[in-house]
Amino acid sequence: MSEGLNLSNETRFIKQTCAAIAKRLIVENIYPTKEQFKVATEEYLIENEADFYKEMDDRVWNIYYENKLAKPVNFFINSITFALC
Repeated sequence: MSEGLNLSNETRFIKQTCAAIAKRLIVENIYPTKEQFKVATEEYLIENEADFYKEMDDRVWNIYYENKLAKPVNFFINSITFALC
């Protein structure tokens, strides 16, 4: 994310990241676990936003994931699951 993480960019980044992760996870498991969410998020960021991901140590990553990504990813998965039912 070369633009930096101002609020507008961060919101867009979170939405795009969560949508991509949800699409990946729904193919593997319609009810993924919390650990599957987190692993898929890390894999996606390593592949698509390596510079952003590598800037964080484990503690910062865990906090960022829980505060910014865990709930939106879960929301996207639930939305897709609901649409399929």
